[in-house]
This record gives sequence, C-alpha cells and structure tokens, in this order.
Amino acid sequence: MTTTENPLDALRRSGEDHESFAPFYRTYFEPILGYIARRVHDPEVAVDLTAEAFAQAFLDRTRFRGTSRQEMESWIYRIAEHQLTHFFRKGKSRTKAMEKLQIERPVLDQARRDAIEELAETDELRASLRAGLAQISEVQRQAIGMRVLEDMSYGEIADRLRITEAAARARVSRALRALANSLEHNRIAKETT
Repeated sequence: MTTTENPLDALRRSGEDHESFAPFYRTYFEPILGYIARRVHDPEVAVDLTAEAFAQAFLDRTRFRGTSRQEMESWIYRIAEHQLTHFFRKGKSRTKAMEKLQIERPVLDQARRDAIEELAETDELRASLRAGLAQISEVQRQAIGMRVLEDMSYGEIADRLRITEAAARARVSRALRALANSLEHNRIAKETT
C-alpha cells in the first residue's frame, strides 16, 4: 500500500483490512480539521471533533456505499457536520467513538495550535471581519456586539437601548445584513484586484 493510494479504494478495502483506512484518513484529515476549525474557532475543540469524526467514520466504514470520490467526500463531511451539530447543541464534543476504539484525546502543543489556526485561515477571517465592521455604523456595530458577542436576548437589547423588542430585532437584523453586504463587497473587491 502506497501513500498515494486512491482513498476511495482504500476506504472500500478497510472493511476487511482496517489498516487500509490510513490513506483515506491522511487525505481528509487536514481538510476536515480546517472545515471544523473555521466553525468552532478553537484548535482544541477542532481537534477533538475531527478525531471523533474519523473515529466514527472508521466504525461506520463498512456502511459506506458510495461509488465516487464525491460521494466519499460528502460522507465524511456529513459525519463532521454531525459532530458540529452535536457540539453546538450540547456545548461539548462527543467522544463515544473514540472511547469505543480506545483512542486517546490528542494533545496540542503551541506549534500545532498555530498550524490549525493557519489552516482555518482565522487571521484572514478576523481581518476581513474587522474591515467589514469598520464599514458599518457605530449603532450597527453596537447591535451586533450585544447580540453576538454579549449573547444578549432581544429583550435585553431592547431594555439596554430603551426601545421595543421588535425594534431591537429589526436593528440587529439590519446590522447583520449591513455587515454581510460589507463583507461580500470586500470579498468581491479583493478577488478583482
């Protein structure tokens, strides 16, 4: 078995030869880690969720029925998305598959944390977000800050701003729309330069 082996063939064979799972894992670990890291913005959580996603994929490998690389990629991304959904609902990563396979939680050193942040392009995302926020009004930044950063309810925002709850919802909605438009405008401008 070579490191350039087709991951689809390797995944199919891994039901009978568990070591054949390795090329699939090597091919998709970094993309899945980046995908998850961009959503959770925490390297430790991203590694936990990615490890659990691959542990679950290993346990479910004999159920994969796809015939193309695209179906295989969809399959592993669905597993990763399922891990993210559980994390966002419960506020913690699941470790059931890792425990079943007796896989220890990966430990990260600072160099690996930095590499994950680079993989997730968090510096670029932060810069883009800062630029987008700079282009909207102070009132809009304040509304987004209260709702997103401070995790305030619309009722709490209404109380702080001394407006109705409906007005608070509208203000946050308009602010998020303005930020989205600003981010899209900046993305298009960056692509055309």
